[in-house]
Amino acid sequence: MVVCCGGHSTSGSSSSYGGLVIDLSKLRHVTVDPNQRTVTAQGGCLWKDVDDEAAKYNLACVGGTVSHTGVGGLTLGGGYGYLTSKYGLVIDNLLEVEMVLADGRIVTASKTENQDLFWAIRGAGQNFGVATSFTYQAHVQNTSVWTSILLFDKQQISNVINAANYLQEAGDGTSTVLAAFCAVPPECKEYGMLVVLFYNGASQDAETFFQPMLSLTSLSREDTVASYPTANALLNQAVEPGHRRALKGSATLAPLDPELAEEMFSDFEKFMQDVPDAKLSLVIFEYFSFKKINSVPQTATAFANRGALVPFVFAPGWNDEGNDAICRKWAGEMYAKLRARLMENISESKDEITRQGVGEYINHDSFGVGAKAAYGVNYERLFALKKKYDPGNVFGHGLNSLI
Repeated sequence: MVVCCGGHSTSGSSSSYGGLVIDLSKLRHVTVDPNQRTVTAQGGCLWKDVDDEAAKYNLACVGGTVSHTGVGGLTLGGGYGYLTSKYGLVIDNLLEVEMVLADGRIVTASKTENQDLFWAIRGAGQNFGVATSFTYQAHVQNTSVWTSILLFDKQQISNVINAANYLQEAGDGTSTVLAAFCAVPPECKEYGMLVVLFYNGASQDAETFFQPMLSLTSLSREDTVASYPTANALLNQAVEPGHRRALKGSATLAPLDPELAEEMFSDFEKFMQDVPDAKLSLVIFEYFSFKKINSVPQTATAFANRGALVPFVFAPGWNDEGNDAICRKWAGEMYAKLRARLMENISESKDEITRQGVGEYINHDSFGVGAKAAYGVNYERLFALKKKYDPGNVFGHGLNSLI
């Protein structure tokens, strides 16, 4: 038995051959309390549902970097988004969850009810039940946001990485940088780097802050001033459904070494040349400011991937079923190479939160690293809670099951 919210997972965790799928996709109602600035979303909602309804009240919730993701999977696994730099992870803004447990009980988990379950579901929630409702702390969003999408050729990779490193460190919570190796359209026979800049403020301030990136010579640049819901949908087409995909994420200590990025690009370029069908593939670097994330202790929630990190995702995308094995193998091999480097270097970090971090984000794990690797310092407590709330492992089909 598995649970499906938005069906955005590439791991198979929300599907089953010969089993039962609990499909929440008709539970799409969103309720806003403008006085308390809270948003309650049913378990089948997509982030577009939340974004659009909250915007009617000049509010916004932390919620992803595309809006066709389901709220359930993103939230229960931790949740990064454009607003993370200022407000933290999705789970850091989660107030309450209604959940159906393995024994059929319907319970509320929050800081005042079933506190141990609330701790567990913030990062490992898929192990504990069916989340039928989420209540989030929303934030005032009464202004437009500025975005820019730039495309660079491969000669600019080191310069782009240096600029992104600087911007991650200099950010005060209003900015986010996403960067990705990609095939350069329209022919997709050359390879370069796509950069998305997000600034929650005035255009003039954005252009001043992002000058280290904007001053670089780009192949194209498109600036937009739009509502937050529109900005959160900018990349929807880049990861649209209907293709074959895999995800495998890891991280590197911040700042990202430009030489390492160049090496990663060489591997990416060779893969793309060897497998032309994989022209949808990306290697994504997520430059969220980690100051707010790291203001929460590593053991405050089950999520164990806080730290001074640059998360990245190997995301092959292809159409021919005959390329399934080679595309997934490439993602796994790239992950293994970069994972080894992270483990060699993480002990050198200056702060305890980073040293305790696992460098694993389960929402970007199509292959399954195992629960101990995924939850690190929080694994033992999670294992005990799993035996309390789901001793028969009813919710154990997905990757990184605790039992």
